[in-house]
Order: sequence, then structure tokens, then C-alpha cells
Amino acid sequence: RQHSKLANMTDTSVVAPESGVEEQLNAAEAVQYDRQIRLWGVDAQKRIRSTRVVVIGARGLSVEAAKNLVLAGVRELRVIDSEVVSSNDLGGQFFLTVENLGHNRAAVTAEKLQLLNPMVAVSHSAETAETLVTTGMLQQYDVVLLTGLDFEVAASMNSNYRKLNPQGNFFFGNTFGNYGFFFSDLQEHNYVKEVKPQVEDLEDGTAESTLQQCAISYASLRNVFDAPVTAKRKRDVPEFYIALMLAQRCLASHQSATEMVAEICAALSLDTATVNVDLATKMLENTTVELSPVCAIVGGVLGSEVIKVVSGKDAPLNNFFCFDAASANGKVYKLGGTTETQPAPTAAIHVVEEIL
Repeated sequence: RQHSKLANMTDTSVVAPESGVEEQLNAAEAVQYDRQIRLWGVDAQKRIRSTRVVVIGARGLSVEAAKNLVLAGVRELRVIDSEVVSSNDLGGQFFLTVENLGHNRAAVTAEKLQLLNPMVAVSHSAETAETLVTTGMLQQYDVVLLTGLDFEVAASMNSNYRKLNPQGNFFFGNTFGNYGFFFSDLQEHNYVKEVKPQVEDLEDGTAESTLQQCAISYASLRNVFDAPVTAKRKRDVPEFYIALMLAQRCLASHQSATEMVAEICAALSLDTATVNVDLATKMLENTTVELSPVCAIVGGVLGSEVIKVVSGKDAPLNNFFCFDAASANGKVYKLGGTTETQPAPTAAIHVVEEIL
């Protein structure tokens, strides 16, 4: 039988994310979050309770993650979106109905999120995402969750946020039709993982789990986007990521995927044989389409990653998750030279795991 030390963890045994002043849970919160406290412990719940989150873009992907964070009991969640509800939103954002058409997306979404958990301070504003690139408003938030924006705007916002909050956690993602993804930039992230011993190596047949301190150094979005693609094996080539970058360049230049292949190959140091033009074309054809099942899967993984990060328990995905509903396949790629326990080396890309 294994005896775990996890049940005896105290605050001082964990290198927790820098998320402001940690609050004690009151009696009502202890009752409200009883089941999840049993799952990940009271210390992790207190860290979650101290976390401030800003969600930029109230579409299907971000709202799926935001719903999970509100239910988990973060301290504050602010929704920012300058757009009004349109018919295109109704297929992917489950909070929105035809009665909301023409109303601000952030206002409608925040009202629905608040109903899920009155203990969380939910607010909203109608600022444009572009105005947040150069302002200091993001500094006060422990987690920035950005969806549905141009890659260049996202990279600029990420760079600004890194300067404002060196301990902050930045997520950027999107879905389009059958496809979805998100990047994580946790800068310098510390976490604790449980190491289970080899029972057969112990003479008495008992084993005790131990806690191991770990650290990961993440690449910025700018570093990721500018890095060449390197892979030792053909199966390690990140086909989804390459097609995604090709599709983004097509959107910016208003050209077809076929016309932009040479440019993307030069930018990422690729051979033309590694570029899936058909996949990039399908992405382009579904740029404005959000499907609830895809948002649920990608947003569910995204929400769980945020919980994992702010609680400081277990290794987060590092650092690009992508999902293809057509093949029911989710993969994690390590992009831009992220490393564990040491500074980032020369940029490289590796397949880490398939998780779906």
C-alpha cells in the first residue's frame, strides 16, 4: 500500500504562483468548494481563491474556460469585449441567445457567469483588445486569457504583459470549425509533482510518495512565432502549427495558401513537402466559425491548465495544444525552446505527447 505525503502539504512546502495576498477560506466557501478541496487540497483552493483573471474576447473558447474558472472559485474574473452579439456567435458561445443579438458580448457573458458563482467578483468592459497592448491595465491580473485576435496583436500584448507582470500567466487561443489551439506563456513557472516510488524495490512492500519541486522556463509568443521549425523525425514535424501559421499569413496578405507556401517555408526554415496546404485552406474556410463541441474540448483543456498553473500542482502543458476534431486528436508541442529547470536554449520544436 502507498502512503502519500500530499495530504500533509502545507503552504511552505509548495512554491506557489505569485498571485497576490492569499486569502483564508470562510465557512461558506469551505462548503461551496468542498468537493474540489477534497480533490486538490485546501492550500491549492486558497491559491485559486486569490487569483485574478482577465478574459479578452467573449467567444465560445474563452467562455468555456471562464465558466470552469468561475465554478472553481477564482477571486475575480473580468470579461473584456467591444463587439456586440451576432448570429455567428450563437453556434459556439452557449451563454448567448437570439434575445442577446445587438447587445455587448462582454456584458451578456459577465451577467451569465456571475449567476454560476456569486462568490466570484465578475465584471466586464467594452474596451478594444488593441488598446490593451500599450496600457498598464493588465498588470493587476495573474492570468490573461486572450482569444480570437490576430497573432501580431497577441504577441505584442504578451510582450507588454511580460514587462508589466514577470510572474503573470498568459494564454492565447482560438477555434475555427473543426480546429482549435492555445499557447501558454507562464514565463518562469514553479510547480510540485508527486513522485511515486518503485514498490518492488522496497523490501517490506510499502512505499511512500514524495514531492518534487520543478521549474519550467517558457518562451514568449514572439519567440515562438519567430523560431525556425526543427524536427529530428518526420513524425515530429508540427503539421498543425505550420498550417496555422500559413493560414495566418494568408489572412494578413489576402492570398491563398498555395500562393503563400514559399513565404512560410522561408520564414520557418521548412521544406515545402512539410506544409499541409489542404489543412491551412480548411482553417481559412472556417475562420469565423465556432462549433460548441470543439470549444468545449479545447476550452476544457485550457480551463484545467489555468487551474493547474495557479494551484501550483502538477506539470502544465508546455506550451502549445492543438485539436483536430476530424481525427479526434489532440497534441502538445513544445515550441520556441522552452526548458525544464534551466534557461531556454536555441529555439526548437518537439512533439511532447498525444493526449486525446
